Amino acid sequence: MKNQITVLTDESGVKTHAVVPYEEYVSLIENRPYCQSYPAEVSERLSIGQSLLKAWRKYKGVKASQIAHRLGISKQDYLCYENIPGSKVPDIIIDEAAFALGLTPQLLTEGVQWTR
Repeated sequence: MKNQITVLTDESGVKTHAVVPYEEYVSLIENRPYCQSYPAEVSERLSIGQSLLKAWRKYKGVKASQIAHRLGISKQDYLCYENIPGSKVPDIIIDEAAFALGLTPQLLTEGVQWTR
């Protein structure tokens, strides 16, 4: 019965849960490629290669044009910042974007090392 997975469904047959052996669960938790301190949606966006700046902006539901306006730059210029690594984004951009998103600047600059 090793590696047996049980799938649970609701009354209409929709899959709702999966029960896995404990050893497999521990392996999944230890090897997951995202940071627990971020909301799941932010982690998912990071895992597909989005920058912290973009992942958080999308999670907060803020338009790029709104942050660009706050920064006094064009939307296109702002989007360029979203597409470069956080460590290369000027501090003033990080600080203002963090304020606009209701975050600390550290949440937009602390990188995650991916193992996949």
